[in-house]
Amino acid sequence: MSSKHEFITHLFEEFTRITEVLSEGFVPNYHGEDLRLDTNPKDVMYMGIPMVSFADIEAQTILDHINRVGKDYGSYAISMKKEWALRQKWLNPVWYVTDEATLMHLHRNWKAVMETGISGFMKKYKSPWIDEDFHNYAEREWRYTVPITEVKWILTQEAYDKWRKDPNEKRPAPTEELINHALKFDIGDIDSIIVPDKTYTDEISNFLHTTETFSGQKRKLSEGEINFLLGLVTTIK
Repeated sequence: MSSKHEFITHLFEEFTRITEVLSEGFVPNYHGEDLRLDTNPKDVMYMGIPMVSFADIEAQTILDHINRVGKDYGSYAISMKKEWALRQKWLNPVWYVTDEATLMHLHRNWKAVMETGISGFMKKYKSPWIDEDFHNYAEREWRYTVPITEVKWILTQEAYDKWRKDPNEKRPAPTEELINHALKFDIGDIDSIIVPDKTYTDEISNFLHTTETFSGQKRKLSEGEINFLLGLVTTIK
């Protein structure tokens, strides 16, 4: 794993999501973002944004972060090189909003904020999390979003909850429209593949030897490519 600020990391709740991303690329899906000034469920400043989120955290800290939030975010991850991130369209660091005055100003101009896509890169500095406030800035999030002018967004918490159905179950699968906006990469763009322990290495190896697609492209990996990717596997324990 590289030194600080040379990579960004996406966390997964399940191991199968690692193999899905290696096969298909990073496919965006809807995630709720709450920028409301109150809790009105019909307020359009609560959005279901099509996104893929990454944390910009240094090597040792990302392992500590996974240990802390693994229950909610997952204990599996793929880190991508920052130089890859900088080449991607619609992938940017998040703007953390710290004061209500800014949110009030944005609320008055919300239609324009939505249409420009800026709303997709905004997040409150602090959010409720379990039994305490979580300082979102600790993740130094980078976010890939597809603008509302390109794909449908879910507007209001009411609509998002209807789409999400049960927050304890897997979120609905991405639509074909979202799959067509997957973030693609090549082997050399990957910094590391993070798993809880060495028992997952054989599963990754089996996938790499049998897959016929890589990052959304028909491709049979060579033995050299497989060995390179296996060399990127990092364990938490």
